[in-house]
Amino acid sequence: MGVCASGSLLKIGWIITLRRDGCGPGQVGIICKIINLKSITEKLQNWCPPRWSMAAAHILQVAYYDTLRELRVKMLEAAGYQVTSVSGNDNAMGLDGAVIAGADLIVVGFSAPHSVRAAMVLWFKTHYPKIPVVVLQFSSWEKFPEADVSTFSEDPTIWLTEVAGILKS
Repeated sequence: MGVCASGSLLKIGWIITLRRDGCGPGQVGIICKIINLKSITEKLQNWCPPRWSMAAAHILQVAYYDTLRELRVKMLEAAGYQVTSVSGNDNAMGLDGAVIAGADLIVVGFSAPHSVRAAMVLWFKTHYPKIPVVVLQFSSWEKFPEADVSTFSEDPTIWLTEVAGILKS
C-alpha cells in the first residue's frame, strides 16, 4: 500500500482517517480513508432533506473522530433533526438512560475498529432493542448483523436519506 496522507491535504479540507484493524476479513494492517470535505459540503448545499425528516426526530450519534462528529451534527441539524452527539463507546454508555431511550434513531460512526463499533451496536440493541441503529461502514466487507442498517457511503445525501427512510417507517 502506498502513502495515503500528507499534512497538506488537511489544509485544503481533507480528512484522513487511519486505522490499524484490518484491510479485509482476516487481514491486519493500516488502512486509510480520505474524505473530501469540500465535496461533502457541495453535495449538502444542493440537497433538500425529505419532508418526513422535518418532524424534529431525536438522533443519538456515537462518533470516534471529533471533526466528523461535528460535521455529522451539522448535517443532521440542517436536515431538521435534534441531535445528541457523543465521542466513543464509554461516553455513549455513560449517557443518562432517559436520553438514550428518548432517541428515535442511533447513528454509529466509522472511525474506530470494527470490534469497537460492533460492541456499541450490540450494547444498544441489547439495552434499547426498539431504537433503530444505523452504522456507517468504513469498508464494504464490514458486517453488523445487529444493526438495522449499515451503509458504506460517504455521500451524506445517501446516508441521510436512509436515516429519514427509517424514521418514516
